[in-house]
Amino acid sequence: LFALFASIKLDKFIINLYIGLLVLILGIFMFIRYLRNKNNKYISKKKHHNKRLPFIGTLIGFNKAISGGGFGPILTGGLSWSGRDPKKSVGTTTLIEGLVCVFGFIGYWYINGVSSINWTISIPLIIGALLASYPAAWATHKFPKK
Repeated sequence: LFALFASIKLDKFIINLYIGLLVLILGIFMFIRYLRNKNNKYISKKKHHNKRLPFIGTLIGFNKAISGGGFGPILTGGLSWSGRDPKKSVGTTTLIEGLVCVFGFIGYWYINGVSSINWTISIPLIIGALLASYPAAWATHKFPKK
């Protein structure tokens, strides 16, 4: 509710500045983590910081409510920062973001009705996203962790 109130009352510039600074700070955290772990061994050899996950979850929920964006980069960066394998962080983010979007869409549809959706642009975007999802997952699998 606080994020909803903030999104209504705050200037768009302030919201964009907040999201930009947040992504920049997470990028700095990820870069520092990379410098500390140049051998890139994450799973089972490094401690996972599960205490950070509720904070990251709250942060992505707040950002989704305040701006509708920033979910993917913040969750992927947050999972990597908490000690997860970067490739698995991308996969986990994709799963969670997809589920959040589906439930958000169902809620939007329920509240506003089917006529509130612009199907002329929605159908081509859905088709394009579905066609791109497998090649994107394959490319993520093939890229090195660095």
